Amino acid sequence: MESIESKLRHLLVELDLELYLALESSGETSAYLKPYLHSAFPGDELTKAIYPSRFSYLKEVFEEEFGAVYLQYLNAGILHYELVNLCSYCRAHFDEFGFPAAEVNRLLRYLVTAEISDYLEGAPYGV
Repeated sequence: MESIESKLRHLLVELDLELYLALESSGETSAYLKPYLHSAFPGDELTKAIYPSRFSYLKEVFEEEFGAVYLQYLNAGILHYELVNLCSYCRAHFDEFGFPAAEVNRLLRYLVTAEISDYLEGAPYGV
């Protein structure tokens, strides 16, 4: 049977892989998840704490605006890797707009969409 911490780790990967990788590299994943382990609804509490994330926002925009490429990357097993790269690629726009407070800002979405388009043009995997 899978532990609650293991389930939370999987959820964190799905919600914000960029955060998960940063926590793993610093050895702080267990400490980060500890407050949620004794919650009545640990998955819901974790989701509320980190959603929306830059990672989830990019995933949503990428799927909606570049659906065919999204599916190619998903099927090739590189979607999460590329989304982490896109988080770095779009960091300046997120910082400038104060994400997640500006999540619904149309200009931010246009800028992020343009950045994804530019990123895909330079991708070695083809579009």
